[in-house]
Order: sequence, then structure tokens, then C-alpha cells
Amino acid sequence: MTDDKTKEVFSANVKRVLQEQGHSVHWLQLETGEYPNRIYPAVRGDAMPSAGLLHRIATALHVTVDSLLLDPNSVPVEASKQKPKPKSKARSLTSAT
Repeated sequence: MTDDKTKEVFSANVKRVLQEQGHSVHWLQLETGEYPNRIYPAVRGDAMPSAGLLHRIATALHVTVDSLLLDPNSVPVEASKQKPKPKSKARSLTSAT
């Protein structure tokens, strides 16, 4: 996912959760303790929040960080259809004595 798409998905997810919970962006700003100039651009999709702010937003909304970043319209690949990773042939770093 591109950076622009990530910002778009994050924005849509935050707006959806705020609406479902009956909260405003101003409420989110107060709950996270952040300045408006950090919250509003993220909610509009103009900027991606820092990892710390992302965590505080998720905590305030009582959701996971993943639920704010994952595109609900994308279809996840089923684990059974994923190819197994090949086993590493790297040697042990411990010396044989």
C-alpha cells in the first residue's frame, strides 16, 4: 500500500469509528491530549500520525492500531493459500567444541 493510500485508509477508518461511537474530531483531540494541528491533518488524510499518536488515537477509540491502518475493502490472503517460507540454511553462530 502506498503512503497516500495508507493516509486515505487511516482517515476513512478514524472517521468511521468516530461516527459509530458518536464522537467528534475535537473529542479525539481532547482525549489524546494532542494539539489540533497534529490531529486534524491526520483525520483529513493530509498527514500520517507518528507511531505514538497512532497508538494514542487507537487507545482513545478503544480499537487496535491494525483496525485503523488496514483497508476494510481489501481481501486478506487466507493463511492456507500462502506459500510456506523456505527454511533457512544459515549455520549456527555457536562454535562446536
